[in-house]
Amino acid sequence: MDSISNMAASRIENTIDDKTLKRIDLLVQSNVFPNRSKAIQEAIEDKLVRLDKTRLTQECANLNRSFEQTIAEDGLSSGLEEWPPYGTRRSKSSQEIMGQNLPNTNSVRKTHPLSNRASV
Repeated sequence: MDSISNMAASRIENTIDDKTLKRIDLLVQSNVFPNRSKAIQEAIEDKLVRLDKTRLTQECANLNRSFEQTIAEDGLSSGLEEWPPYGTRRSKSSQEIMGQNLPNTNSVRKTHPLSNRASV
């Protein structure tokens, strides 16, 4: 994970069973990881990401689908009569939006505060 390598790192001590350490060493020897630290760091990061996703899934499972659907439908139906039918609404130009009091930028000359020359 590239984002891990840009973070500040702290040295920790950990105890790992021999079987797991041998598997990590095989991955390092096979050039899957540059060293043990990187292998362990990425394994922990992957686990944390999976835990976050599991938590999100659990939170979503707590939602009441019918209640959420009712809220969504109520929000969509309120004010529906204020919207014109699809395809009948015309986009306004910037001059219509601003009240048609926009200066013609082709004829306006501005002087840069740090220069004696006028710029268009």
